[in-house]
Amino acid sequence: MGEQYIAMRIGQHYLAVQTCDTGYDYTIYDSAYRLLDGGQIDAPYIILIDKICSEIIAAHTLADTIPEIVDYEELMDRVRRAEYGN
Repeated sequence: MGEQYIAMRIGQHYLAVQTCDTGYDYTIYDSAYRLLDGGQIDAPYIILIDKICSEIIAAHTLADTIPEIVDYEELMDRVRRAEYGN
């Protein structure tokens, strides 16, 4: 499985997910791009990143709004700017 990543806006939250050696890393941000939660899911047998996203959304009860795919790199850029106050 090659490197995969995805970002979504879910209501007032953002979800970023990327592959890692043992499965997937994820981070949830608020509307100001501040870290709310994150973790790792050790599931290398799940090869569809969409399935992992569905599990994370359900586990964190973010399913009140339909997820909207956003640009991953743009989200990470906004997170970096929020961290450094730019």
